[in-house]
Amino acid sequence: MNLCDMCGKPIKAGTSLGGALVCRLCAVDLRDEMDQMQADGKSVDGLKIARQILRETYSDGTLMIKDFPNDLLVRVIDRAHEEGDCRRDFIVKYLYALLCETEKKGNNQKGKW
Repeated sequence: MNLCDMCGKPIKAGTSLGGALVCRLCAVDLRDEMDQMQADGKSVDGLKIARQILRETYSDGTLMIKDFPNDLLVRVIDRAHEEGDCRRDFIVKYLYALLCETEKKGNNQKGKW
């Protein structure tokens, strides 16, 4: 079974862009990135871009975003795009905000995790 070069998920129906095999969800992001690089006059290597995005966006070193439920991931992708963030930055920003809000309400449960 083939895996998406951008998110690492198994591909049932995908496409090849610039040498990268990507799923339908990732194809939109990869196409946007490739178009931006072409507009900037840079050389475009779809596989290199996809692998870089996999490393930078989908991993915090231990947790892969591909491990998230698909419906949650789709919502994250949409909201991150609306706010102009990458997925990783969006998740970190909202986790930080949630933790700060919880601490302000006095629900800090240190050591109970």
